[in-house]
Formats: sequence, C-alpha cells, structure tokens
Amino acid sequence: MNKLANYQNGDYHITIYDTGTKIRKNMGRGEHVAFPESIDLKITNRCNAECEFCHEGSLVDGKHADFNKLKEALEGLPAGIELAIGGGNPFEYPQLVEFLKFAKEKGFICNITINAIHISENLDVLKQLVNEQLIHGIGVSLTEYPYLSDIVTLMRISPNVVIHTVLGITDWQNVFNLSITAPYPLKIVILGYKRKGRGVTYYNSLGDFNVICEEAMHFFESPIYTFNIDVVAFDNLAIEQLNIDVKDTPFYMGDDGEFTMYYDAVTNKAAISSTSKKRESCNNILEFWTGKNNKNKKE
Repeated sequence: MNKLANYQNGDYHITIYDTGTKIRKNMGRGEHVAFPESIDLKITNRCNAECEFCHEGSLVDGKHADFNKLKEALEGLPAGIELAIGGGNPFEYPQLVEFLKFAKEKGFICNITINAIHISENLDVLKQLVNEQLIHGIGVSLTEYPYLSDIVTLMRISPNVVIHTVLGITDWQNVFNLSITAPYPLKIVILGYKRKGRGVTYYNSLGDFNVICEEAMHFFESPIYTFNIDVVAFDNLAIEQLNIDVKDTPFYMGDDGEFTMYYDAVTNKAAISSTSKKRESCNNILEFWTGKNNKNKKE
C-alpha cells in the first residue's frame, strides 16, 4: 500500500492509502474537526438513464454546475481531502477532465460514481482518468442494469472499483454472478434506499421494505455468497434501515456531518448528507463547515 494523503484535521490525524483504506486517529486533545475529510460532490443533474428511483431527480436536460463557482466553493480546502464526484451522470459535465486536473493540482483525492449503464460509452475517458491518476476510486452503481461484462472490463483497468448496491433495487444474484467472474475480489458498498426525488414515488412499488432488508442480510450472511467478496461496507442510511449496531465499533466512521458533508454544486447548496432535508446556500465549503461547527458549539 502506498500513502495518498497524510494530514492533520483538528484533533485527528488522517492517513489514506491507494487501496482506499482510511485510518483516522484521535490525538487525544478533543474532537475538533477543522474541515470535511470527504465531500459528496454533485457536479451535474444531467443523466439519460432516467432511473425511476433516482433520488436526485436527474433529467436528460438537467443543469450543470457553474465551473468557476465550483472551483470557488472548494477554495481554502487542504490537500488530502476526498471528493466523491457524482451527478446525474458526471460524464455529462462538459468540464469534467478540466475539473479533475484542477482538483489534482490542489492535492484533492478524487473518486467518481457512475452507473454501470454508462461504462461502455465512456471507457476511453475512464482509462485516461485512471492512467493520469485524476481519479482513484470508481464507484459503480449496480442497480436494475446488470452490465456485468462492462464492470469486469472496468475492473481490469482499475484496481479500485467499488460496487454500489441499493436496498430494494439491486438484485443480489447479480452481485454473486459478478463476484465469480471479476478479476479480483469485490469491494461492495450497501446503500440505503433514499426516499427523495423520484425515489419517493418508486418506494411505493417496492413492497414490504422490512422483507427487502431481511433478504439483503440473508444474502451476505450466507457463506456461498461471500465467495470472492473482499469488503462489504454500509452507508449510514443502510445501517439505519438494516438496524445494524456498529456505532460503538472501530469500523464506524462517524455520523453524517461529523467528518463528511454533501455539496450540490448545481444549486450551490450544502447539507450534512445527500439525504438531509435541510440544505443551505453555500458559496464556499470551508466557510460553511466552520460556521456549522461554530453554531453547533454555541447550541
């Protein structure tokens, strides 16, 4: 493993490796977090997939973030932080490569999230981004579109492909089928179902959500299905929906808004997470973070 970043964030010391591993150590002085370690960054609301459950409500003619305002929003943030870049379909963003080069110069670690449906048509660009180290991790949404051979092709290009699954949407059999054809053991993130955007209406068609959660847990508890799966992680919404008790374990990486945040660069609004109903106007992320923490201390 090689280190990608090694920095101090308030009372914490952060080390990030090229495998995606992050180690956070409290230095024993308190719990001050000076800036967000990771930012869920939406750069466009344009996407042609038209997923019925899209929590962002992305459209084929969706708007893009203003490039100059996007750069201004990141001003003042230190090298080493992670940007989880998504949309919409981030490949629709006209200045994607230019933005990633800007972010690399700043020392930011960029990861990108795409739908499996968009791999094939953007494979050459993905190769460029990986070869030039403009992106490090690639999150691939495996929803109702399998496209397993395209994912396998992408995995041969990058050693850091992470499969994103969604409770109620992903067919777990597809995950198993991918695991036995993949060139290396899978890294999987289980995401909770977001009742936002078009996801509000689609939720009503899912059936008993408790049963859906039980099926998901059964899948990953079954020994046969863990074959060739190296890592299984959960976002905080999935932890809540699956009722998993991990908050007192060393594997829990913090509550939403504790070390991370969400920024919609299309609307210039920030929140503690993409599921938060409370979103505030934000022209600079560091100023938003500092103001949020100062406000919390007063309260």
